[in-house]
Amino acid sequence: MNNPNALPKSEPWICKGTPNKPHSEIENWGDNCIFLDCKNSRIGLHKTVPFSPSDNRKKLMTLIGITLTLTAGLGSGVYLWQKFKPCPRGQEKQNGVCLLLSNSINSPTSSPTTITFNPDWVSQSDRILFKGSSNKDRDLGIEAVKNGDYAAAIKYFEKAVFSNRNDPEVQIYLNNARAALQGSPLKIAAVVPVDNRATSAQEMLRGVADAQTRFNDEVGVGGRLVQIIIANDGNEPQRAQSIARQLASDAEILGVIGHNSSSASEAALAEYTQGGLAMISPTSTSTSLKSNYFFRTVPTNVAHGQKLAEYANNMGINQVAVFYNPRSSYSKSLQQAFETHFQQLGGNVLGSIDLKDPNFDPKQQIQTIQGQVDAIALFPNTDTTSVAIGITRANKELSTPKLPMLGGDALYSSQTLNDGGSAVNGLAIAIPWFAADQSYARTASQRWIGAVNWRTAASFDATQALLKTLAINPTRASVLQNLPTVNLNARETAGEPLSFVNGERLGEPVLVKILPGAIGKPRDFNNGFQLIQP
Repeated sequence: MNNPNALPKSEPWICKGTPNKPHSEIENWGDNCIFLDCKNSRIGLHKTVPFSPSDNRKKLMTLIGITLTLTAGLGSGVYLWQKFKPCPRGQEKQNGVCLLLSNSINSPTSSPTTITFNPDWVSQSDRILFKGSSNKDRDLGIEAVKNGDYAAAIKYFEKAVFSNRNDPEVQIYLNNARAALQGSPLKIAAVVPVDNRATSAQEMLRGVADAQTRFNDEVGVGGRLVQIIIANDGNEPQRAQSIARQLASDAEILGVIGHNSSSASEAALAEYTQGGLAMISPTSTSTSLKSNYFFRTVPTNVAHGQKLAEYANNMGINQVAVFYNPRSSYSKSLQQAFETHFQQLGGNVLGSIDLKDPNFDPKQQIQTIQGQVDAIALFPNTDTTSVAIGITRANKELSTPKLPMLGGDALYSSQTLNDGGSAVNGLAIAIPWFAADQSYARTASQRWIGAVNWRTAASFDATQALLKTLAINPTRASVLQNLPTVNLNARETAGEPLSFVNGERLGEPVLVKILPGAIGKPRDFNNGFQLIQP
């Protein structure tokens, strides 16, 4: 059996009983296609198609144990697949045996094994997810929420925010308590990697909190304010899938902001698609993320790769060695996009080197390519950024001048500045957004007492887009119907207009370079990110 990587756009199959909800999986038997329904249980899909009395698809269905009803018409018929006892989730019968089946929304190469959901991964203002800080008023506010005393919770959370203005978690909890006291709150979720990437998680939640605050301060919709449920997937695909299934099962949740890494987003997307829950990612740029339920507020890796290729070409770079993780959809799609565009511009890629190779040695790799390339391109995913930083250190130790460096947005972090030090100076990175003189950048930096970056801006935009779809009595279906028509002007976003085409945001990334003494560099760092003017 051959499973296609993409759904044929010319076949608008619809799940019976779930209007306008597209199919989730497809099998291909030679020239005969068998479409599975959105719940993977074949509770009836229907499609009017041409057929003849000798149509061999009837025989095929019989062979694999599916009851097929043909209803005659004028040269066409309706194939109605009757319910049968399904295999376990994620499996399908093949010659009478249940086997694993990959899905059509381009899931990871190895589907994550299902793990048991842990309630500690999700907070409805009733637990602390960021456990590294102490805040007595925050803790008292959480206890008040547990007791249903929202008036008291508001007072505690107000003092908690005053005590730690840089913490988005307590700001969201304050907003949530006010929404609960108002009554009949609207609920959305935000999934971030508190474990493993806490800094990125906070950057994302600052944007979410800003949009929530603006929405609630403007009295919401019909007097209903919004609550944000925060989930912590740690950027782990297995956990992301488990959390997504839990969120999809909660009928009150109208949409999801997240996830952070493309691998986590891929693992979760199948669950949201099955649950009819729209997902807007502010940070996942992999080109393999495709679904009618998926939107994003950042350009894809195609745009990032093209931007870096054009920059390299303009710098007179002809030979490049690429370092990436072929097991990461984000890293692999960025590598492919860059190499495709760089070669189209006349450049040459000496080799694509696996960062996850257990025998990988940064010093040895740099010494091997020394004298053969003009630059190195570093496209790690979140799991391999430390390896990429090791390459920059090895590059600095070359006896000859160090090689120019290009990088993906996963390297835009304080970790890169801290761990790389002077070794990362000169690294050019393509990112979705950079804080300049935008109104949002000024307001947010004052609120959070520090500069905000593209993750905060893209998360603000994602939340703004989702909130724009809410009506007095919204449903998941109405949210999904309204998202493609969202059209926000620059005053409603972090600085650039926002609209979607097939779930993708219109726009292009910008380039920054790590330089000593960069304007707006973080405190306690000698270097920072500075915009490369076009």
